[in-house]
Amino acid sequence: MSLPLQSLKTFEARNMFFAEDKWAAALGSLERIENLVITHTQSYLRLLDALWELTRPDDMHPLPMLRRLVVRKCELVPDEPCMDSLTEFLLDWRERSGEPLQELYLRNCSTTEAAIANLRTLVGKVNWDGHRGR
Repeated sequence: MSLPLQSLKTFEARNMFFAEDKWAAALGSLERIENLVITHTQSYLRLLDALWELTRPDDMHPLPMLRRLVVRKCELVPDEPCMDSLTEFLLDWRERSGEPLQELYLRNCSTTEAAIANLRTLVGKVNWDGHRGR
C-alpha cells in the first residue's frame, strides 16, 4: 500500500540530512504543497538547493501551489549561506510565478531587524517571532 503523497499539502523537513538529489526526487512529485516547513540549518540549505535543481517545462516554480514557507532554527544573518539561499529562493519564486510568495514565518531564527526589513520587500507577509539569537 502506498500513501497518496500527490495530495500532500504540508511538507515538513526536520533534521533530515539528505543529499540534494534525494530532496529533488522527493519534492518533484509534490506539486500540491501549500506549506513548506524547514527546521535546522542543514535541512534548510539542502532543501532550498534541491528546489533550484527542479525544473518544469513551463518554467513555473517546482512547487506552484506553495503559499507559506516556515523556517525554524536557522541562522538568517546577512551575507551568510542561509540568508543568501532564502533571498535567492524568494527572488526566483517571484520571477517564476509572477508574484511574491504570500507568507514567510520565521521561528527561533537568529537574524536582524535589517534582514527582516529586506525580506519584507520580497514576500507578501513576514511573520517573525522577534528572536535575535545569541
